[in-house]
Amino acid sequence: MALHKDPNGNIHDDMDGAALHLLPAGCVEITQSEADVLRAPTPAEILAASNAAILAQIAPIEAAQVRPTRELLLDSANAFAKTKLAALDSQIATLRAQLQ
Repeated sequence: MALHKDPNGNIHDDMDGAALHLLPAGCVEITQSEADVLRAPTPAEILAASNAAILAQIAPIEAAQVRPTRELLLDSANAFAKTKLAALDSQIATLRAQLQ
């Protein structure tokens, strides 16, 4: 199996020479290690994925705040709701601090 890179940086497999005629014009043969470098995510992609994972963790925590907040508004003496709300706020703040 030989790998080829087209002028746009896309990688193509010639399927052991059987599909050379199907490769786009201007393709050059590259090594597996060169293909691995081209396929590697960019720092921006890594950062975006990291931030998306953190935001995905924040969403259910924020959703969990609804009930304690409601209880707190209905009964300002409810110590459990205050404690739960403070814990959720702390979790969210910790996760948001990881965003870059």
